[in-house]
Amino acid sequence: MYCKKCGKELRDDAVFCIGCGTKVEGANINTVQLRCKACNGVMDIRADSKVMECPYCGSREVIIESDDVAIEKIKSQTHKEIELKKMENEEKISRTQEEKEMLTEFKKGKFSKFLIICAVISFLMCYTQLSDGAILSGIIALVQGGLYTVSWLMGMQVIKSEKKHLYILLAVIGLALIIPFLGTGDIKSSNKYEWGKGGYYDVVPKPKTEYGTLYEMEDRLSVYAEKINENEYRDHVSQCKEKGFTVEITEKTDSYEAYNDEGYKLKLSYDRTSKKMSLSVDAPVENNTISWPSKGLASLLPAPKSKIGEVRIDSSSQYLAYICDTSYEEYNKYVETCTEKGFDVDYSKGDDYYYADNEKGDSLALNYEGNDTMRVSIYASEDEPTKAPTLQEPEATKKVESTKTPEKTKEPVKTEKPKEEDELINGMRPAFKESMDEYEEFFDEYCEFMDKVANNPDDLSLMLDYGDFMSQYTETMEAFEKMGEEDMNDAEMQYYIEVSGRITEKLYKIAS
Repeated sequence: MYCKKCGKELRDDAVFCIGCGTKVEGANINTVQLRCKACNGVMDIRADSKVMECPYCGSREVIIESDDVAIEKIKSQTHKEIELKKMENEEKISRTQEEKEMLTEFKKGKFSKFLIICAVISFLMCYTQLSDGAILSGIIALVQGGLYTVSWLMGMQVIKSEKKHLYILLAVIGLALIIPFLGTGDIKSSNKYEWGKGGYYDVVPKPKTEYGTLYEMEDRLSVYAEKINENEYRDHVSQCKEKGFTVEITEKTDSYEAYNDEGYKLKLSYDRTSKKMSLSVDAPVENNTISWPSKGLASLLPAPKSKIGEVRIDSSSQYLAYICDTSYEEYNKYVETCTEKGFDVDYSKGDDYYYADNEKGDSLALNYEGNDTMRVSIYASEDEPTKAPTLQEPEATKKVESTKTPEKTKEPVKTEKPKEEDELINGMRPAFKESMDEYEEFFDEYCEFMDKVANNPDDLSLMLDYGDFMSQYTETMEAFEKMGEEDMNDAEMQYYIEVSGRITEKLYKIAS
């Protein structure tokens, strides 16, 4: 080792250069000051040295542990301990001041309020889900509430952590759990349904699970089977094919539609997220000879080419008929003739459906059902007065009575139910359709919000909106579950299934 100033060679343990007296860079500074007995110069000597060498005169002598030397060593060590303690105190004061500033900022900031709101909502959702039998989603909500609580306690410095921003990470994890929470919200301690005998039950195979909900109507059997894995769904599709549902097959990854030779129509769909299978079987259309009415709602439409089919509803407020022996090309031609009849207001057209109004507000719904069958449905305008309307049960029951007006309906009808039936929108009660549309609109906004969160994870203003979404989610799900419990007619049931499927697909996309 050499002195950087004068270049003189030094010992490896040297503290000062013996040539120029310069302190050696990086040398151990645990030293004491002693005087050279030869030249009386003051020297800085390592505290553990046994020999001292004067950098001024070069004299060397053995250090005798005299009282003076011991005192100097004690003084030197005490000074260093004081300096070290001083540094520790300064560091502690600085850290305490920083913690105070962070605590003040956290208390005044929006993030603290956000954590409180999210924790409260999560615990409420936990209670709601567990009470409703949704065990898994209830546990997830409980974990979310715990994460938000711990995050808040860390922010309030009740729980200490060496990592300054760990509480933010915990809050982000809690927010991310909303995805599995929504995916498991429908996994409940399900009710069991009973599979009957005869009729529909002999036409279609029984699902492998007994958990779910079953609706049996006069012209339809609907089953919402839960706890079905993907392989079981595939097996059920194969069993349906073996049962003869191989006419006009429309098959996709998670859906299957077909007829059998008797005219029964089967619809299957599978939701991978919630592991649910939807099954519906529609009764065959009766091949009756029908004459197109010259009066009433049906007279507003052109008569179909085919005279074979079945009239399901014929009243002053609604007309519903299934027309057989109608090819897809003939269906499209019939759509064109209906538009020529004035049904071209606010229209919506797809490959197998056409919805439109006329200028009076009468609503038309045309559907190509497959198997050379066309569904024709028309509803009277809400503003158009109806004289002595025929009271009929909802389409879900399909108990079609005589079309003669009962005596009791000649007086003004004051009950709400007939009023709703007279104001159907595409076969659905206005309140039902409005609720379903609001339900889907909420999840459209939620998916858009989650996309923003994914692209801007550091934006705390977005995380504050999470509390509002959870509050809306609770209200929306309660309203949606009530709709699923009430009796729905054919059109409402179909719309319910369609909306549920679209929402599940959207949630699956943001989760993947």
